[in-house]
This record gives sequence, structure tokens and C-alpha cells, in this order.
Amino acid sequence: MTNKDGHGSHASVDSHGSRMAKMRLRAIIGAHASDASAAVSSESSESFGVLAKTEPSEFGVAVGLVVDDVAWVLITDRYVRSLGPALMWALRNKAKALKLFSPEGAGDLARIATHFDFAIEVFDVDVAGTARVAMPKIVEKIEVSVADEMFAEFIRSAGADVVREHGVISGEVCGLEVCRVVRTIGASANGDRAVGELHSASEANGASELEIGVGAHDRETF
Repeated sequence: MTNKDGHGSHASVDSHGSRMAKMRLRAIIGAHASDASAAVSSESSESFGVLAKTEPSEFGVAVGLVVDDVAWVLITDRYVRSLGPALMWALRNKAKALKLFSPEGAGDLARIATHFDFAIEVFDVDVAGTARVAMPKIVEKIEVSVADEMFAEFIRSAGADVVREHGVISGEVCGLEVCRVVRTIGASANGDRAVGELHSASEANGASELEIGVGAHDRETF
């Protein structure tokens, strides 16, 4: 559809998805204002009521509105990567706190938020707009197996720094990985042993081996 100037009407009219997101955010703010009405002053309640009717701003894959120095942001896509842009938007709008609402990945966002020196609350919001405080998701720590750990001293004696990450032990020189302990997990069709990186300390199959080289392809040549 075009207007009299020949330009598409979408140039001046928000998309349906954007309008819906803004409506959802205003509804979320309104619900929180109602829940807190008994605990806030009449002046603060009036401020909430007026600003909640203000049109939210759209930025990236989110919509946001600042109410009483608090940035309220509803994420619409790219959920796990949304905290950075939301925080930048809040700071640009001189907010002193951030309330982030996401229908997906709220636990991961809550965990990431703990690393910032800024007041951030993350909420898991459902289709109906009901928001619940999200608890930081606990990431399972994978320990290096005893068999793999036996290579640590050899790597160190060869002049490399021993690095342990996500259950995998490797050696680095000036920050460049030059070796890695891998787990043989069986035989391939041609009789060669298949090799895989250890992903669980409880994995018992196969034997640990030290491969030398910079990167997986370089290690294969040795």
C-alpha cells in the first residue's frame, strides 16, 4: 500500500509486532503499578499512571520506557544477547535502574546481570503478560577428569601454560593454544581411532591422549 506521495505506508506506521510489543510493555508497567499502589505515595502513583500511557520507544529488538528513573524494557528477539543493548539504552536515557522482561532465556539473562555494577532486575514474562522474577541460571561446572589431569605436569614441563576450561585441559604459549588433551572414543570405519574432546568428568569410555598443534586441523597432522 502506498500513500499520495508514492511511499509505502509502512514508512510512517509501526509494524503490527512493534505495536503489540509496546502495548504489552505498557500493560506490564500498569500491572506493576497496581501491585505497588499500596506501597507508594500518591505523587509516585500519579507519575506511574501518566508515564505508563506514554508511547514506549523501539530500539533494536526491544521496546522501552523510562518511568521514575527506571528503564522498563521488553525484549522481542535475540533474547540471550539482549542485556547489553538494553543496558546501553537505559544509560542513554539516564535511568538509574533496569527492569528487563523476556519471554525466553530469562534465567541466563539474570545470571549475566549479576556481573554488572548496575541495578538490574530480570523477569520471565509469559504470553499473557504475567511477569515473574527470574532466578539466575546455574551453569554446571565441568571438572577435568583424573586421566586428563595427568598430562598437566608434562605440558608445564614443556614450557606451556596449563589451561583448564569446561572440562578440557590444554597448553598455551603466549596465549596461543599449542596442545590439547582429547579422549579417544572408539574406532572409525577404516580402523583409525575416533577422537573427541572430553565434555563430562564422569565419561569413562576411551583413553586420554595429548595432541600437539595449533588448532584441530594442525593437531591432526601430528
